[in-house]
Amino acid sequence: MERNEELLYWIWMAEACGAGNRLGMTLLRKFGTVQKIYRQKPADVQNWKFLNNGEKKNTLDMLENKSLDRAEQILEKCTRLGIRLLHFEDAEYPNSLRSLQNAPLLLYYKGTFPRIDERLTTAVVGTRTMSDYGRNMAYSLGYGLAVGGSLIVSGMALGIDSMAMMGALDAGGITIAVLGSGADVVYPKEHTHVYNRILEKGGCILSEYAPGTEPKGEHFPVRNRIISGLSDAGVVVEGKTGSGSLITARHLIYQGRKLFAVPGQVGLPGVEGPNDLIRNGALPAVTAEDILCEFEYMFPDTVRVHVTHNACRNLDVDRLSRETMQKTGVRARKNNNFVGEGTYGGRNSTPSMPMPSDMPVPVPVENWVYAETAKAVEDTSAPVVPESGAAEQKEKKTPPMKKESILEKLSRSLADVQIIGEPEEKPAESGKNGLKKKAEKPKKQGTEKSSQKDTEKIQPAQKMDTEMLDETEMRVYNSMKPNVPVTPDELVASGGFSIGQVMAAMTALEMAGAIEAGSGGYFLRTDPDDMPVALVDDTELEDHV
Repeated sequence: MERNEELLYWIWMAEACGAGNRLGMTLLRKFGTVQKIYRQKPADVQNWKFLNNGEKKNTLDMLENKSLDRAEQILEKCTRLGIRLLHFEDAEYPNSLRSLQNAPLLLYYKGTFPRIDERLTTAVVGTRTMSDYGRNMAYSLGYGLAVGGSLIVSGMALGIDSMAMMGALDAGGITIAVLGSGADVVYPKEHTHVYNRILEKGGCILSEYAPGTEPKGEHFPVRNRIISGLSDAGVVVEGKTGSGSLITARHLIYQGRKLFAVPGQVGLPGVEGPNDLIRNGALPAVTAEDILCEFEYMFPDTVRVHVTHNACRNLDVDRLSRETMQKTGVRARKNNNFVGEGTYGGRNSTPSMPMPSDMPVPVPVENWVYAETAKAVEDTSAPVVPESGAAEQKEKKTPPMKKESILEKLSRSLADVQIIGEPEEKPAESGKNGLKKKAEKPKKQGTEKSSQKDTEKIQPAQKMDTEMLDETEMRVYNSMKPNVPVTPDELVASGGFSIGQVMAAMTALEMAGAIEAGSGGYFLRTDPDDMPVALVDDTELEDHV
């Protein structure tokens, strides 16, 4: 059979099954080849006990429509645009992807597809709203890993992803960009220069979607499993608790990859995600050497830790990363004008509560990390007493305002807090027998004092959790039976959802505490009484698109 004729069958099945669905792999393991699947009769599907009802329906629809017209159009477009195809049975197909239950049946790519299995491959992911600290760390990691012999895989998104890729390209390394759109569609459009430079340097633009496919929010959770599946290790640079980069981190853990995270200064924006990963067992990565050392003996012919040490010792990372941003357009997201609003990658960034009117205006500085330290030092320094003349002139311009001390703020806050169990302030209600009623469900029997804030934290969620979920997320949640483990593919087969919708909804539900992730890719619906109050808000569910 000629190559083009074989590809038509693969395109037909990949389009019929959809991206991220394990149905195609199930049929392949049963029948062996895509040609045998194509020759199956629709009438026989109902007797296949290895499929559930939803999978039987999808397979029946696929076998009743065996037209190859769309496959021919896609193949012709690939030929015209210089896009190559790699199917599951090709010898060049990465073994690291073959192990996935929902491995991609077909990959479209531009450029040169590297030999993944012979070299260390590292995924570098993070937030799109990177800080100066994140920018420097992403660039230095990309640069150091590339010098040390590692391939870099990322999503070419705004912020951390592209900064790491540009660091690797500046070091002469090879990068693979996995898109949530067709391989011919540049997303985000600001990264056209990054897209072209990846190809010029011998890299690869990879996608599971046919040419011309526009980016959608539901594509990116599906795409993330390919980023992790291609990688031996992954490192999260910056990201909030509900960041899309943490979805890639979860894929890395499920797939048995080694996970690293860049520690950040506690209390600063964007460090919650990596710090939580480190707290839960991820390895800290301060330099590229921390990652390379773990694989030096697995890839002795390609990994070179000493080369990275010498190359990065006197590297002016701040200057190089700033120049890269100016030349290539790599930047952090500033506006909510991206694809995927309503999914994990595109929640509305507008705060749900109004900001306080007395919120201090931040002073523009070169590095916000050191600005916080400088402010802390300034607050604890002894006040400078100006000369009498200067003091009088200053008083005329700005009348002095009494600054509330920390003790006064604390006293005022405590005065507003309702103390539970104090009879002298508010008498307890009496029952029929004249006995005082006890507080309902106390946290501990010996604990009587509790602030309103603590009470809110332990209050069972009812309306709060349902209000933060959209219609699709509620439908997915209602499709899950209590105390019955279920996989995303089973929900796709039984609930009429796409795999992208399910994965995006599962992420939001897990962040809200409505479901729990278990081993083997299973999820379990939690009891409504045990659901905590909203653990994350919309501003935390940012992206890794």
